[in-house]
Amino acid sequence: MKKNIILTAENFAFGPIGKLLTVAEKINKEDYSLTFVGYGTAYQLAKSSSIRNVLEINTDSSDFTKLAGQSFDKADLIISCMDRSSIRLAQSLNKPTIWLDTLFWWWDEIPKNICNVDIYLKQNSINDSKNLKRYGEKIKNLKSVGPIVDLDSLINRSINNQALVNYGGMEAAGWYQVGKDSNYPYVITELLVKKVDFSSFDKVIFTGNERIISELDKKYGNSKFIFKTLPHRFFTQELANSKLVLTTPGLETPLESFTYQVPTIFLPPSNSSQYVQLDDFNKNGAAYMALHFKDYYLELNFKDKNLKEMMVIFLEELKRFENDRKALENVSSRINDFISNKQLQVKQVEGQKKYLERVGKNGLNSALEIINSFLKI
Repeated sequence: MKKNIILTAENFAFGPIGKLLTVAEKINKEDYSLTFVGYGTAYQLAKSSSIRNVLEINTDSSDFTKLAGQSFDKADLIISCMDRSSIRLAQSLNKPTIWLDTLFWWWDEIPKNICNVDIYLKQNSINDSKNLKRYGEKIKNLKSVGPIVDLDSLINRSINNQALVNYGGMEAAGWYQVGKDSNYPYVITELLVKKVDFSSFDKVIFTGNERIISELDKKYGNSKFIFKTLPHRFFTQELANSKLVLTTPGLETPLESFTYQVPTIFLPPSNSSQYVQLDDFNKNGAAYMALHFKDYYLELNFKDKNLKEMMVIFLEELKRFENDRKALENVSSRINDFISNKQLQVKQVEGQKKYLERVGKNGLNSALEIINSFLKI
């Protein structure tokens, strides 16, 4: 009889769900029955994945236990990519839990119940020595692996004369919403379509949050500029097939583009963690083609601020940037320079390789071995 695995991911853009799917789609479907539970941007990608049973349930709602309790009660294991509510419910039912954490370095606090999961699976990327010192001994069963990236996209690679523009999930419930707290994709797309010379490419694929991509498609879509929300496995394939990627400085897409050796242009950050991540890429020589708010304004002071306070500070800066015509004009000019400078693109790829050497070899197989070993206990 198949074992039942519940999969959950934090509803925060596409990072958590993209990483969860990278792992989940490699789990043997003949031995295990997979069910995804989640909502928002996490649900957007899950419903287009190979997971057959996908339940749209708000894991942050007061009714979560009532709505998902029966499914969790039948589960043999819960794997959560940073969705805390799911772990609380699983632990209340005495279910085995695996916590997949791609942002260990970022947290200002890690709750005791998260430290007590059966396996705390940490992806190495940005220097996390501070939190490792603070929480390492408190975590019951900490495992660390390198960047978790699907290499199948390299096996099936067919280089096309295309550029890929990646915005990611673009918003997160309770944190920031496009059209309310940010106009980022509207401002940047207007810039890219009207001010940037993509004549050397046959097509430019814009991808991200389905609601916003649909809006952008109606306004800008044509045979040259293609707007679509891609299932994660299709996204990584299009990324591997591209000659150039322009991406927000999240963590997961850069790790994928670095692995696939696609020259990467970093667009300005769209949230506070991206602001810090771009600093890290710069510091470690992996962002020779990057656009940062620090190029135009004084560095933001995040010292002694919690994550919510950091986001508020960041969004104020983002609003300033979105209305700064001089800065936006400079951004488009610099992107044009990046696109035309092939030598700089070669230098960027070399920097990407060195960055991966620092954080360790691909961790997907190691993550799967850890999960499979636990399932066999």
